[in-house]
Amino acid sequence: MVPKSIRLSGQVVPLLDTWQDVYELYDIEYRRARRKDRRAKRHAAALTAGASSPLEEMRALHAFLRDEVTTLPTFAIGLEEGETADGVLEARRGTPAGKAILLQAMLAARKTDARLVWAADRENGIIDLEVANPWWFDRVLVRVELDGEPMLLDPSDPSVAAGRVAPYFEGTQALLLGKGEPEIIELAVSPHEENSSRARVDLRLDEEGRITGGGSLELSGHQAWRVLGLEDGVAYWQERLADGFSGYDVGEVDLKEDLSAQRVRVDWSLRQPEQEVLGDEATIYPSRPMGPIRQFFALPPRLRKTPVLLPFGLLDEVVTTVRWPTGWRLENRPQVIAHHGAAGTVELELDLDLDVAVDCSTTGMKSVNAP
Repeated sequence: MVPKSIRLSGQVVPLLDTWQDVYELYDIEYRRARRKDRRAKRHAAALTAGASSPLEEMRALHAFLRDEVTTLPTFAIGLEEGETADGVLEARRGTPAGKAILLQAMLAARKTDARLVWAADRENGIIDLEVANPWWFDRVLVRVELDGEPMLLDPSDPSVAAGRVAPYFEGTQALLLGKGEPEIIELAVSPHEENSSRARVDLRLDEEGRITGGGSLELSGHQAWRVLGLEDGVAYWQERLADGFSGYDVGEVDLKEDLSAQRVRVDWSLRQPEQEVLGDEATIYPSRPMGPIRQFFALPPRLRKTPVLLPFGLLDEVVTTVRWPTGWRLENRPQVIAHHGAAGTVELELDLDLDVAVDCSTTGMKSVNAP
């Protein structure tokens, strides 16, 4: 139940009747928090001293709030008692609403207009904005416009770059505050090609049947968001690659992260241990390290009680190059696939160049299997 009004001294006072009523209740505290912002404005000038454009200033201020001011563990849109912009700056800690107000004050000091956005994480359930319930929302975001283009900033998520939000806010209804009545908007959904995972694997088979090589994996957008800033990223990738390349020794794992660009790159080396070397045959899975995968949604659509909702649109790509010595032959090759459906596309291509081979002397015919 949502209290729509309250009777005080015989007068009916609107409470949660409309979004304007709700906003006015919260904005009393927001305005109070914004009044104490002198230190915030001075600090904004210091942080942006070397910036050459409003975009660079915005990124510098967002990075400071995200990386150097701790987010208190609350998912509400309210402030702590007495929380102010300067107080959050001094304590280097604040609620999502407090950090958003501090960022708003800093942007205003640099002549960039910023408006607050109440957003709801869809993992917490469906909301109905026909009902003016402030507890629908989990996060306070900041929206700016640069060259006429809106951009969202989330100073509370340590894994998102400026201009991005976590995937579970995308495509949801939100409330844009600050100019007149609150406005219901829909948060944009990032294109699937921006959330890519691209692997390149280079394998070499020698005359003794041993496979060696290495690979690289580049993640962008939400694919990178899921793994950015892990406490021990190298150990995580060592374990993940070992699972993906069962039957190989994985070494020389090198991790590079670029939070400002929302990107991750991992490089590694591969070598078959002696007990896995068969001598006269070798089997290679060209889908590794991302596959083989199976269809998780095997229930026919007519039997499903709810639709399938994926976390976000994405693009996965694996390019595997295999070189083998003269005298070996390809016994089995991957099946070429080209499937296009409403849920997405799956394609598998095979580029076979038998004129390019490693020059190794050998006797007899040996085989390479590529399931």
